[in-house]
Amino acid sequence: MGMTGISRSQVSSICRGIDERVQAFLQRPLEGEWPYLWLDATYVKVRKNGWVVSVAVIIACAVKCCRVHFMRNMLSRVSRASQSVVRAALQQVFVQTDEKSAHAT
Repeated sequence: MGMTGISRSQVSSICRGIDERVQAFLQRPLEGEWPYLWLDATYVKVRKNGWVVSVAVIIACAVKCCRVHFMRNMLSRVSRASQSVVRAALQQVFVQTDEKSAHAT
């Protein structure tokens, strides 16, 4: 990474700090509703007990209130002839300034 003159102990110290942050991220609670969830997996090399090993990693990407996917989802449920009218109505919902107005629209 362009660094010179860094000792093994400094690298180990940096990695311990990274490991702590990763564990905090992995153990955080996931709360609320997530209507869209994509899952994928890959193998990566990681340090484990002083060794570099290959492990499977599951990648989850959750999206809450995504307008694009919501719009696509809605339009897929109406006929092609009705899509322009439904699209216009939904766009009016998205330009409202508060939740109450959006629900009313």
